[in-house]
Parts: sequence; structure tokens; C-alpha cells
Amino acid sequence: MLTSRQLESPPLRAPARNRNLAELIEDHPRGMLAIYTIIYVCGYWASASQTPFWFDEIFTYRIAQLPHISDIWNVISRGIELNPPGFFWFTWLLTRLFGMGHVVTRIPAALGYWVMSLCLYSFVRRRTRTAYAVIALLFPLSTFAADWIVEARGYGLELGCAAIALLCWQRATEETPRLLALSGLALGLMGAVSCHYYAAYAIFVLLAAELLRSCMRRTVDLPCFTAIILGFLPLLLFHSLFGAVAAGAKAFWASPRVDILSRTYGSILVPALFWALPLLAFMLARKPPTERQRHARNEFPLWEILAATLLAAMPFLVFVAGFRFHVGLWGKYVILAVPGFAILVSAAFYRLAAGEIRAVDFALKSAFWICFLPWLIWTAHSVATSPSPSDFVRSNAILPEAATKPIVMTDDVDFLQYDFYLPPEQKKQLCVLINLPAARKYAGYDTGARSLDEGRRWWPIRAYDYKEFVARNPEFILVRSARPDWIAQQLLEDGADLRLLRIHRAPGILESEIQMFAVKIARDSERTSISAFDQHRPPRAASLFPDPKQSTEMAIADAR
Repeated sequence: MLTSRQLESPPLRAPARNRNLAELIEDHPRGMLAIYTIIYVCGYWASASQTPFWFDEIFTYRIAQLPHISDIWNVISRGIELNPPGFFWFTWLLTRLFGMGHVVTRIPAALGYWVMSLCLYSFVRRRTRTAYAVIALLFPLSTFAADWIVEARGYGLELGCAAIALLCWQRATEETPRLLALSGLALGLMGAVSCHYYAAYAIFVLLAAELLRSCMRRTVDLPCFTAIILGFLPLLLFHSLFGAVAAGAKAFWASPRVDILSRTYGSILVPALFWALPLLAFMLARKPPTERQRHARNEFPLWEILAATLLAAMPFLVFVAGFRFHVGLWGKYVILAVPGFAILVSAAFYRLAAGEIRAVDFALKSAFWICFLPWLIWTAHSVATSPSPSDFVRSNAILPEAATKPIVMTDDVDFLQYDFYLPPEQKKQLCVLINLPAARKYAGYDTGARSLDEGRRWWPIRAYDYKEFVARNPEFILVRSARPDWIAQQLLEDGADLRLLRIHRAPGILESEIQMFAVKIARDSERTSISAFDQHRPPRAASLFPDPKQSTEMAIADAR
């Protein structure tokens, strides 16, 4: 198959004194990739070293500290994690080679994202020109996918493995010999599924695209189908873990909702609109393309467009599946939609520009101003303003000093961060309570509580059973965040007296509010008396707080 670099005429060239960005990149693609990689690594290193771990990352860190790699399977089988063990195995091996720490633990995510961006670049460049490939490379930086560059979770590695599979599939459809491409296709899919179960969606995407290719060619590419189907192999190996996954999914924190779906697509499409509308106006004002330019525009095979479209449709299809199955919907779970949109956006610009050098340069500069530069500025801002791990506790000093009573935190995310970063002498009074039925009743989910409940069996986490704790501690301090919780509501239901001590407001872009209560558990003989707090209480304690069906968006994924 001829590439667009052979078909499109004239080439992107201009006199040396009038060279623009698109022409420079066409002439120096390796230099551009080197500059991108250097800036990316510097941004990652600065951000990863300055950003404290949050709830999920702390579990990743502690799993990586397990003495034996076989212990990871035992931990996951208990339901502490609902993800497959592949990412944790990789992180465990990495920390054995380079040691523990914020930077090392987050390397798999950063490496996976970087590999994805290079694979998208190669995928699009195969069909178009370098300038359009750079658009595909930079586009994900403007989406929520960039948030997971410095997160010690499996989503970045999932992106990298899936992108490898996509690129190898493209190569396998047109190259001989194909052994390397077919091997990369199978291994890439297996790696993606080993990082996140939702990556199995990519297997169905490639099967559908390969089926279309077979119909259009009127012949079945059996080796390609076989390589794709081999991607299911990890699911067979992990089948004994499905019971724990199913149990955790029944009361999951991120149930599919329309507002989550709209936010997911909004974070992807809004940046693209800043490109598309001005570029469309530019295209309508210019002269029609020549015959050769129109011919060059049909470079992406239909099966590749189908694969990209199905990837982009992943959030919607997961949302629909939520009507029938227990599935979670959040941006990070459907992150494979981002590569699909990157390919579609690049293909759309390629079709609209039709070789017009001014249009190509405009699209490329837009990618820089709308994707790369904002990411760079936001990374620098985060590094400059976020508290470093060593300053986390001092910067978030909300706990009472010299407390003699137990301190109960209602927020699982906040508690685990304090438990992780506080020195032992400062956190000896700090704890969190667990009551899974109450969590499901009042908050609508038990995801974090379930992880803490199982995690305390492996690590010294101060998580106690609610009923046992209140029986032994008639008085304690309750630290309640602005997020919905079940503990305060259960205490009111049990007749406890809650007296507000103070309100702490943390400054920042998103101001947060922390409420502190003195709690006194009423004994059976005391429950006939009504405190001043109870006199103003509605008939049902639950009505004091947000409806759990409306508040399950509690941003555990955005808590950092």
C-alpha cells in the first residue's frame, strides 16, 4: 500500500527564510521526538517526586512492598484490589531493581503513557505525514489521560500495551514477514488485559475491525485473528479472581450515570472543538483541493477508522452495559477511548487540510497551544503549589493537637493519606471505622471500606469494626470531610450526640471544608434525653446529608 508521503503532492517545502513549524517537523522528526521525550521525562520526574500518594496509590505502594511476588495474588484474591495482578507484578519487579519511592512506583504509568504516544505517532504517520502524527502524539495531553501520567496505577501501562497492540495490528495487515507484528499484537493485548479487565474491550474492537477487513478483502486472515484471540489468555489465568471482583462490583463507588458519561466525553472533545471550528472555517474559505489531493485523503483503511471509532465509543458502551451488569464508569476505566479519539482527530485534520501547507501548520500550532503548552503550564503549577510528600501533613494540619481521645475520620481517602504520612507518635489516636452494610445503606457503596477491611489483615492499618469501637469508646472526636459518608449518619441513627467543635476550611482552587465533632455515645439509659443537636434533627438522620444516589460521584479518583 502506498503511503500519503508518496501520493500527496507537492511536498511540504518552502524557502528556508519562510520555513514554518510543520516543515521543520517534517524535516526533523527524530529531533522533535527527542525534545518531546526530554520535556516529558522532566515533567514526570518533577511532578512524581512532588505529588503525595493518595488512596489507590498507597495500596499500590504497599503491595509492591510485599516480601514475595506470590503474595500479590493472595492480596488481590481477598478483594483489596479489583484489578488484575499484571501491573502489580511489574511494579513489584521494578521496585526490587530500583528501590521504593514516589518516582519509582509511578514509572510504569509514565512509561506506558509515553509508549502510547509514540505508538499513536507511528500509527498515524504510517498513513499521513509527520505533522498529523504529531497531532496524535500531543492530543492525549489535553484529555484526562494526562492525569494518570504520575499515578501509581495500571491505567498508563494499560494504554501503552493497548497502543502496542494497535500498532502491531496495523503492521500485521500489510507487512511480510509478520511474525514480529503478530507477536506484538498478542503480547500487547495480553499485557493490557493483565493491567485492567476493561482492556478486554480492545480485543473485541480489533476482532470487529479484522472482521470488516476480512469482508472487504473476501479472505480470512487466520493468523491475525489467532493473535487477537490470544489476548483473552490472561482472563483464563485470572478466572479464580473473578469472585472477588464480582463481590466488589455490586456496591461500586462509580456507577454508570449520564453526568459521568458527559464529563468523560467533555474532557476529550472540548479541546478538539478549539481546533475544529477555526480549522473548519479556514477550510471553507480556501479553494477546493486538487484531484491528487482528494486521492491522497483516502489513506486510512476503513477497518482502521472502525477500530478508532469503537475505541472512542467505549464510554458510551460501558454506560449502556451498566443497565444490565454491575460495571463502573469513570474516565480512568474507559481511558482507551483517548487513543481512538487521537486517531480520529488526526485523520479528520488530514482530510480537511488536504495537503494545504497553511492548514497543516495551523493544525499543528493549535495542537501545541491547546494540548502541549497547557499541560506544561499545569505541570509546572502543580509542582510549584502542591505540598511535597514530606510537607503533606504540615500543609493539611486539620487534626486536633495533643488529642487524648480517639480521632475517627469519615473519609477513607483522607484517612489513608494521614495514616501513611504521619509519624507513629502523631497517628496513634487516628482511625477509621468499618461497617459494610451501613456504608452501602448511607453512602451507596462500600469500595473504600472493603479495601480497608481486607487491607488491615495485611498491613497495620487502624481500621476498626464500627460496633466494637463505639462499644469500647463512648467518647471520641469525629473528623468529617465535605464528601458524603456513612459514619455520621449511623451515629445519629444510633442516638449519639454530635457537638460541632470547629470548621476548618482549606484554601485552594477547590476550597474544602472539614468539620470536627465531639461524639458521645448514648447508653440505653440516656437515650430518652434529647440533646440540642437532636432537637434540630429531621425525623430520619439520613436526610441531614446528601442522597447517596445523587452523591456517589464522591471523587475518590480526584482526591489527590
